[in-house]
Amino acid sequence: MEVVPTPAFDEAYLQECEDAFNQQIERNLSASYALLSMSSYFKREDVGLLNFAGYFFHLSVSELGYAENLMTVQVQRGRQIQFSNNLNFEEQDWDDPLYALEYICQVKQQSFADFMSLYLAATEQGDQALSYLVNIHLLQHLIRDIMLLRYHLTRLFFWQSEDIPLAEYNFSFLDENVNDQE
Repeated sequence: MEVVPTPAFDEAYLQECEDAFNQQIERNLSASYALLSMSSYFKREDVGLLNFAGYFFHLSVSELGYAENLMTVQVQRGRQIQFSNNLNFEEQDWDDPLYALEYICQVKQQSFADFMSLYLAATEQGDQALSYLVNIHLLQHLIRDIMLLRYHLTRLFFWQSEDIPLAEYNFSFLDENVNDQE
């Protein structure tokens, strides 16, 4: 993701963008932390949902990548990266893998809403570089991620209703197809 240096804009707008990016970086880091926790839980011998563990680990690494990209954009725009030291996620009980997927989907949906607000602010200010970046590189990826999570949830709810063991669910086939299309 390459960003053109920020042209002269109102300082209040630039601060709003900086705060939005910093908040999203924290959200991505918190999500990565939560996903890593989920992965560890589902990998436990007494739980044994290894496909879920692997999928959550994959999502955790992805969230770290998103955070890294956002930090790069923040630096390229000449802005500061500041954390509130509030990188904790609310401790959850991950006993239900469907609940864990729902939780991550909600985090992604909140990110989408926040980036949509940033996109609208950038468009209103005439910040074409940021509008493009948010629309093409952030919102589109979030839409894909949310759709993929919803797809998995729908299938898993069906499996659960049919008493098919969730341990047999394979996440990889669809994710690979989505990545191949990009």
